[in-house]
Amino acid sequence: MPEHDQSTPPPSPQPQRAPSVDRDGVVERAAKTAGRGVWRLLTAPLRSKLFMLGLLVTGLGAALVAAPALGKHFGGSGDALVSWAPWMLRVGVSFLAAFVFAFLVRRVITLALLVGGVALAGVFIIHKLGLGLDSSHVEAVKDTIASTTQEVQAYADSTWANMKQYLPSGGAAGAGLWRGARQKFEA
Repeated sequence: MPEHDQSTPPPSPQPQRAPSVDRDGVVERAAKTAGRGVWRLLTAPLRSKLFMLGLLVTGLGAALVAAPALGKHFGGSGDALVSWAPWMLRVGVSFLAAFVFAFLVRRVITLALLVGGVALAGVFIIHKLGLGLDSSHVEAVKDTIASTTQEVQAYADSTWANMKQYLPSGGAAGAGLWRGARQKFEA
């Protein structure tokens, strides 16, 4: 058996490089995360069983309203179902519109409170550190947050008042408001 030659030096290790910052990867991951968040926001109402039931009732009502216009006649008990179609369509559309409205208003209010809280905390910290803000600046920020909150509430109220005129079923709209405001959003 030949012996190992000790005169050959071991291979030199590769030079260590400083880790590079993968800016493209960071931006790509941030864009994917934001896209997933938007997708989850758009599909959040679909996680509600009542919302899906509303979609089913609306779709069935629309199909039954359109069936006679397309020349489809069911005969017998099918005609009784067709007579319910406009009611199903009105109730379904009212419920879905109110559900989505309440869901989005809840998201906007939550976001406004979060941004306002962060702004107020930042102003408070700057004020306590003595970096040029006095109590009048803090009060001005508090007043701005309060007036913005009141404006958002007034806008939501006026939008709902305008929408109510076009929603044919008040009971279904009320149920949609109630369920939409309670719908959770898991980000």
